[in-house]
Amino acid sequence: IFDLLRLSDKSKFEFRLVILKGKEDGELFDKVHGLGIKVESLNINSKMSFWKLYKLWRIINSFKPDILESFLFFDNQVCRIFGKLARIKHIISGQQNAEVKMNRLRIFIDKMTVNFATTIISNSVAGKDFYRKNNYKFKKEIYVIKNCIDIKALEKMQASYTDRENGKVFDVFCPKDIFRILTVGFLTKQKGII
Repeated sequence: IFDLLRLSDKSKFEFRLVILKGKEDGELFDKVHGLGIKVESLNINSKMSFWKLYKLWRIINSFKPDILESFLFFDNQVCRIFGKLARIKHIISGQQNAEVKMNRLRIFIDKMTVNFATTIISNSVAGKDFYRKNNYKFKKEIYVIKNCIDIKALEKMQASYTDRENGKVFDVFCPKDIFRILTVGFLTKQKGII
């Protein structure tokens, strides 16, 4: 999210970031504020605080976005419904997860709202295939835009983190005599580790 905001042309677009869960503090908030973008959290951390979605409805109606983009299951459902009710032209849902097992109720709810979205963007082909495998009837194209890696940030980390025995921890740009693989993520079937 930060890189999308950081790399976008702020002379052409006005941004607003709303986070449904979490408090208004921490590194992401500071970094987004540093870009001159207004960011706020609804701090919905329990079922008893769903009433705070009213604040999101007010933000959408006062900001009047041309594009409403969301990521993850709950956020997608809320933004698809609110976006449709507010007659937003472009509702983009992020499909970030190629869940092997998603309960039937979640799939049913997702199928009921999927066509409220005008675009779906997945960060993997497996995420895109999830819709086909589960018989979604999305009427438009699903785009795959893979997550980017900021090489300059990795080079900075490589320069600043060292290990006494093995040299640099992030020594990924200087291959030695063995082939090394690093993977970061949950050790679950959907990650394809096997």
